[in-house]
Amino acid sequence: MPLLILLTSTTTPSMGGPFTIRTYCSPVSSCFDAYSVVIGPSGKIYSFDILNPKNLKAGVVPLAKNVPGLATPYEGTLYSSDSLGSCAKGDSTIITGLVPCGAAPTIQNAIPGYLWQSVVTVR
Repeated sequence: MPLLILLTSTTTPSMGGPFTIRTYCSPVSSCFDAYSVVIGPSGKIYSFDILNPKNLKAGVVPLAKNVPGLATPYEGTLYSSDSLGSCAKGDSTIITGLVPCGAAPTIQNAIPGYLWQSVVTVR
């Protein structure tokens, strides 16, 4: 069973419609850095902003760095939009993962069980 899960309000949201992404993470005993990115239809990469779930940041930017561990499960909103814009139309890949503190944010470096990928198609 995955220890990190993304839940989208739908995998086929409509352009101009609402869309939400939530994350659930089981406790983690070791230090980690957290990343969550979306690779848009154009191939550009954006990072979610945990402090502002309506915002995306250009490039690969950590959600959190040097987290000493997580004693209890975490649940939160990564993204929430009342109306998806036309630039989102098409297929996007969402990748969320935890890597050991200081490790490069790559799929290969993800802590086992703490990596989640999903494809969303905006119509």
